[in-house]
Amino acid sequence: MEKGSIKSINWGALALRGLIVNLFSVCFVIFPFVNFNLRVLFFSIFSLSFGALSLDAVIGFKMNAISLLELLQGTVSIIIGVITLSAVVDKNEKLVLLIATWAIIVGVLKYILYYAWGKDIPHAWLPKASGAMAILLGLFLLFFMHTEKNLMAVAVYLGAYTFVFGLLLLAFAMDIRAVKKESEEKW
Repeated sequence: MEKGSIKSINWGALALRGLIVNLFSVCFVIFPFVNFNLRVLFFSIFSLSFGALSLDAVIGFKMNAISLLELLQGTVSIIIGVITLSAVVDKNEKLVLLIATWAIIVGVLKYILYYAWGKDIPHAWLPKASGAMAILLGLFLLFFMHTEKNLMAVAVYLGAYTFVFGLLLLAFAMDIRAVKKESEEKW
C-alpha cells in the first residue's frame, strides 16, 4: 500500500475510539467534583484505551506514513496512561501536565496525519481539526489551568474537548468506511 492509502486504517477501531472518547467526555463533565484518585483513574483508562485502539487500528496492515503515525499516537497514549497510573502522579498539577502533554503530542500527530493522508479522503480536514483542537487544549491547560482552583474547569474543558474530538473521530471513521466501500465497488 502506498503512502496515504486509506486501506491502512481500520475504520471500525477508529469509530470505537470515537465512541469511547465520547463516553469519557460524559464522565469528565458529569463527575468534575470527584476526588483526585478518580480523576487519575478516569484519565488513565481514557489514555490506555485510546492508545490500545490506536494500535488496533493498524494491526495487520503494512507500515506506511499513516499507520506509523497511528502507532506513535497509540504508544504515546499508553505510555502516558501508565505514567498516570503510577505513583509519579501525586498532585493535580502533575495530572494536568500529563493531560496537556498527551493533548499536544496527539494533536501534532493528528495534524501531521492530515498531510500524510493527502487527497485520498474527501474530508481529510477532520484529523487536522482534531489535531488543532488537541494542541489548543494542551496549550490552554499548560498556561491557564495549572492551579488547584482551576481543576473543575479542567474537567469541564477536557469533557467538552473529548466530546467534540469523539464526534470528529466518528465522522472520520464513517468517511473512511464510505471511501473503502466505494473503492471495493469499483473492483
